[in-house]
Amino acid sequence: DRYGCAFKGCRSLQRIRLPKSLKYIGDEAFAECDNLIEVTMDAELARINNGLFKDCHHLLPFDLPVSVKEIGAYAFYGCREWYTEVLPPNLQQIGAFAFAYSGMDYKERLMIPDSVRSIGKYAFTSVARLRLPRSLSVVERCIDGEPSGNVTIEIPEGLNINLHRLRIYQ
Repeated sequence: DRYGCAFKGCRSLQRIRLPKSLKYIGDEAFAECDNLIEVTMDAELARINNGLFKDCHHLLPFDLPVSVKEIGAYAFYGCREWYTEVLPPNLQQIGAFAFAYSGMDYKERLMIPDSVRSIGKYAFTSVARLRLPRSLSVVERCIDGEPSGNVTIEIPEGLNINLHRLRIYQ
């Protein structure tokens, strides 16, 4: 990816504004920016690329654009303070480890939009309550880690997946 890693590891980067005109950001463009705390996302991206904000430990919460259809592998991995209240309504795919070890772990309940068809391996580390969408066709070991308390997974009526592939590791 010729646009990847553009600002990877840039310790002086604290705030970024992604303008509406921006249509693409490469893999790991802002990964490991230890001091990045604020992102203003005006861009109408279709995809949050692999590792885009990986290990930005101090990144504060912001909402994802409604245009996002895919969240790549490791997109928010290790972003301990980042979370979103609502996942984009047209989201179709959540990559492996996308939200692992992020602020999403502290959400009491996570509702995944009915548009999601695929959740990658270990997309979440600890979620107390996870509601799977009806549209889901692929889910692999979606939770890894040690939740604080019991885990509740809501499986909607009519969901047609092989549940033996849905594993929770602790």
